Amino acid sequence: MIKRLTMNNKMKHIFFGFLILLTGMAFYGCSNSSFESGPETSQTGTGYFVLKIDGAGADGETLRAQTIMPETPVVGDFASYKLQFLPGVNNSNDSLTVTRDSTNLSDPVELAAGNWDLVVSAYKSTSDAQPTAEGDLIGVIDIRDGGTVSGDVTLTLTDFVLTDGNGTFSWNISWPSGITISTTTDRVIIYTPLSGQPTPTNSSITNGTTGTSSLPVGYYSIVVSLTIPATTGSPSRTASLRETLHINRNMTSSFTHTFAEENFFGDLSTLTTLTASIRAYNGDWTDYCAGETLEAYVTPTEAGATYNYQWYNSGVPIAGETNSTYTLTGSDVGTNTISVTVTRDRFVGSIDSLSVSVEGEPDGTTGKPFRIYDEDDLKLFGRSGNPERPLWTLAAHYKLMNNITLTGHEWVPVGTGSGGSSFSGSFDGNGKTISGLNITTGRTYQGFIGYTSSSTVVKNLGIDISITISSGSYSSSCAGGIVGRNDGGTIQNCYVTGSISHTNSVSLYTGGMVGWNSGTVENCYSTANVTSIILNYSSAVGPYAGGIAGYNNGTVQNCYTHNATITARSDDSSNSSPSAHAGGIVGINYTSSIVKYCYTAKGSVSTYPKSTTYGNSGGITGTTGGSGNAGDTFNCVAMNTSITVSGTNASSTSGRICGTEGSTGYYSRNYARGSGMTRSPGGTIINQHDDYNGETFTVTDAGTQAWWDSTTWDGGPWDFTNVWDYPANSSSLPTLKNVGGTQAPTW
Repeated sequence: MIKRLTMNNKMKHIFFGFLILLTGMAFYGCSNSSFESGPETSQTGTGYFVLKIDGAGADGETLRAQTIMPETPVVGDFASYKLQFLPGVNNSNDSLTVTRDSTNLSDPVELAAGNWDLVVSAYKSTSDAQPTAEGDLIGVIDIRDGGTVSGDVTLTLTDFVLTDGNGTFSWNISWPSGITISTTTDRVIIYTPLSGQPTPTNSSITNGTTGTSSLPVGYYSIVVSLTIPATTGSPSRTASLRETLHINRNMTSSFTHTFAEENFFGDLSTLTTLTASIRAYNGDWTDYCAGETLEAYVTPTEAGATYNYQWYNSGVPIAGETNSTYTLTGSDVGTNTISVTVTRDRFVGSIDSLSVSVEGEPDGTTGKPFRIYDEDDLKLFGRSGNPERPLWTLAAHYKLMNNITLTGHEWVPVGTGSGGSSFSGSFDGNGKTISGLNITTGRTYQGFIGYTSSSTVVKNLGIDISITISSGSYSSSCAGGIVGRNDGGTIQNCYVTGSISHTNSVSLYTGGMVGWNSGTVENCYSTANVTSIILNYSSAVGPYAGGIAGYNNGTVQNCYTHNATITARSDDSSNSSPSAHAGGIVGINYTSSIVKYCYTAKGSVSTYPKSTTYGNSGGITGTTGGSGNAGDTFNCVAMNTSITVSGTNASSTSGRICGTEGSTGYYSRNYARGSGMTRSPGGTIINQHDDYNGETFTVTDAGTQAWWDSTTWDGGPWDFTNVWDYPANSSSLPTLKNVGGTQAPTW
């Protein structure tokens, strides 16, 4: 028994409406041309079956938009036909196969009396192993001795996916005569197989003529693209059309289209750009949380044009997601490729995609930090009392998603340090910058963050800050660009620009990065000007001013300042103010604290004590202090242009590395420029690397990495693998890897 072809639902969908109706098939007796039908079946004798095809098959339904199908075959299109007669009910005769062509298709076929089924197979080529079309008659052929029956057979195109071989694609593409298309390379048909076939060579288009291409059997997504080249004052314009092409074996699928002038619009090579967005879009592209939104931006846009979108997850269409935005859901959690297609009416845009690592909803943990996208979010950072963000506590973890400029208000530092209200979570700046951070109100702890604890990590953040404080009721105050007081936490890969001016009648600790540090500051730089001024207060300590930290009771390493003005001043009219100390890196390096692998470039360090007190100015540290080990400074390089102490007190000193040498402080492998540095008061330079003036070197040598690599250092060379980088410019100095901002330090 021959199995009749049954199309699956997929192919029924593809081939709907493409049926070839073979009409007028009749059965004739030997000499009787009239139609007869009897109630009984004769089991003896013979009759004749004649297959008669009257004209072409009927056309199917109108093609769906954007689908190119093979042309409907007619009888003459087939090279051969196979008629297979299969014994029906109560028919013990053998099956019979008859081969015909279009010239003898209607010749009679003699059949034994009985019931017969018929399967008709039509072949485009006599060498084909598989038919192009098939049809059948089941249970309706009843041959009686001398009798006549008739019926119709409908042939259906076979499922091309199950066949091999090639078919032909024929096209005729044209455009208005007044339009000049650039070159044949911009007149193309781009093939993308949709059923596993290899990608064929793309075809060029010649205006107004028909082209053909032999393609493997299957179906394809094609893009027809024409480009009008750019001219002076006018950008290039492109017309594109996406179609679905079906190729059947040994058949031709034809396509004709004329582009109108209004079909040409801006360069579609940049039609679609994906950008993540929640209020302000995320330019990160590296990780996301469920609940965040991606947005497809179309550039250029056309007034009145309709744009259509479809979003995909790893190539699978996301049901219902046909708008310009898509909000990530729990189903997207994991590493996926989110993509979108954009079309303008029937004209295709680009297909853009991005790989995203999607996390669950942010919950403030280290793995799922709360995301800060804009100024409104930043105002709520660490303010758990706000009902809009009740979980945004001082202990939570945060990540900055965009550069943010603060406008129209004064910043209130996060974490006051009183009553356990220090910031104990983490803040990942994500390589972004906060600008316009302005503070004028006096507080005990001043900065982007006021007070941090031992568990705090602040990293990858840039701050452009303006702190101008001239009053406040408290006994001491710490001010820094990143943190006012860092009580055991870590500040890394950060930078500060702007200015910090701290004036009051209290003890003052002022630094570019941090006012008071008893934790770790590493891989940071500052170009901020720092000023610390004490007014009338006989019990005050300081002022201390440092390019990185005002007061260091921890570790400062792998940091630099560039072109920063560091100033500490005592302005007590009663001459009762304490001493003033300023350093290019830290104002005071206290007991057991460390400053290492740091340098200063350009800029000045100045102190202005009253005549009854003294001051210390140092290229790296202003002074050392405390009991026991008074602080270590090693592997540092001072390239300041000016280090001065004003006043007449004989106890005032300045040093190229440290303003005064502590009795137990440790100095080793420190270097200072020999020319281009003004130092006052001068004094004798011993010129030893373990002295508070350091060893003299030629500053131009610092313009080569070889000097930094070959110079002897205490405990190993500077790390140019993980921490430092060296620019190609020979007048530049080392910069920090993985730290943002504009780094261009020179001597």
